[in-house]
Amino acid sequence: MFKHCLLLLVSFCSLTIVAQQPIEVGKAIDNKYLLTADTVILRKALQQTLGDGTTITTMHIESVGKWHYLIGNGTQRGYSKTIAVELMYDINTRTYFAVAGLAHKTCASAGCASCVPFKENGNIIGCHCKEVGTVSNECNFKTITNSAFYEQLKRYKGMKK
Repeated sequence: MFKHCLLLLVSFCSLTIVAQQPIEVGKAIDNKYLLTADTVILRKALQQTLGDGTTITTMHIESVGKWHYLIGNGTQRGYSKTIAVELMYDINTRTYFAVAGLAHKTCASAGCASCVPFKENGNIIGCHCKEVGTVSNECNFKTITNSAFYEQLKRYKGMKK
């Protein structure tokens, strides 16, 4: 009986570890950032993470110091919206990964034509209006400490198989 319980516990732990494997998103090559994951899947995962009808139109990786982000720019009801998902970076392979439990940050506009993230030492700490003299210079900034992006990415990768 003890052997069966131990075997069941080891099997459960193995499945849990396999289920939480990092998912490669991109690589740093010649001072450029290349998205290596399927961009259709990345776009769907970003849109589903936001869950508010935002249409992501462009994506890229930004990396400064210890801060690494997958940035998705798009629109929601005609206004700009940006999502920045934190990524892990493996310096040995120069690879960026999505992992469970990281944060994402959003910038949304209601009166400003384009809100963009504001960074301090590479860390996104807020948003500001890109244009001067628009209807409003206000941007809404939000941080979600435990983003659903990894789970959404894993889900859409599984659907593609």
